[in-house]
Order: sequence, then C-alpha cells, then structure tokens
Amino acid sequence: MTRPIPVVPIVALAVLLLTLTLVSGVAFQRQDRLVNVGEEILYDDFGFTVDSVVQSKAVGSKDRLVRAYGTFWIVDLEIVNHARRVSYRMDSHVPRLVDEAGREIPVSGRGQSALDAQRDPEQGNDAVKPSSLGPGDRLVTTLVFDVPDDAGDVRLKLVFGGKVGEVLDYVFLGERRFVLH
Repeated sequence: MTRPIPVVPIVALAVLLLTLTLVSGVAFQRQDRLVNVGEEILYDDFGFTVDSVVQSKAVGSKDRLVRAYGTFWIVDLEIVNHARRVSYRMDSHVPRLVDEAGREIPVSGRGQSALDAQRDPEQGNDAVKPSSLGPGDRLVTTLVFDVPDDAGDVRLKLVFGGKVGEVLDYVFLGERRFVLH
C-alpha cells in the first residue's frame, strides 16, 4: 500500500522558493538613482528632465502677486515622449518635492495659479495645457512649490499610479529623484 504524497508541504516549499526567487531578483534589480539638473530620468519610454530651478519669495504679476509661506521653488520640468507609437497622458504622474525629513510638498495651487495668470493674463487659470504628448513630442511645464524655510535638502520625485504605484516603484525600481541645487 502506497502512502499519498503530502500536498501542503510541497505547496509551502514551492511558495517559499518562488518568494526567495522574487526577493533575490528585486534585490539585484532595484537601484536608487539621483540625477542633477539637466539630466534625464527614463520611466519606460518617457523622459523627464529638470531644466531649471529658481527660488522666489513671490510669484505673479503686480496686480496679482502671491507671497510664499516659505519660499517658492519654480521648477521647469521637461517631458519627452521617446515612444514611437504610444501617447503619454500628462496626468500619469504627480510631481512632489521631498525634504530630508521625508515631508512631501505638493505643487502650490496659489503659486501655480498666480504664475499661470502672469504668463497668460487673458486665460489665467484656464490656460490650455495638453492632456497628452504624442510620440516624439516634448513639453516643458513649470511647477511652483511653496517650500517651508526649514526644509533642508529638497528633491523632486514623480509619483505614478498613486500610493500603490509609488510603493511598487520603490520596491522594484528604487527611488528616482532629482537633486535641485
């Protein structure tokens, strides 16, 4: 009489081996990357470059001047679609600054509105911004962040896919950030 093969230990062993394979693959593939102003970071076929960073205590025109609570960091971010067939949706990424304490600083709504109105006074906040970039297209977008004066070392990061995408990027690809000084 033959004994049946125990299924649970075999399945547990298979899951353990699969987990170890994935963990070792992640450990060898994951790579943190810091780039300077003027250098490109690629996410798939889409390139991102910080072209310039300017600090200012106020933005906007004389009649609509907005003062920062800390300091406005005005970042020119170039986006290039290197793909040959696929468009890039501009709402696919969310830019944030992160200081050395890990505080995340979103785009300043008041600072961004004042700068947009200054650049296109007739349209103001309703200035037409493309919703996507076609293959081979590029766009420079200006972002305004209100950075607290005690922020210390500040870096730009791009988040794709919300919190889940952020965690997956961190685990599998590593941190990719722009040094802004």
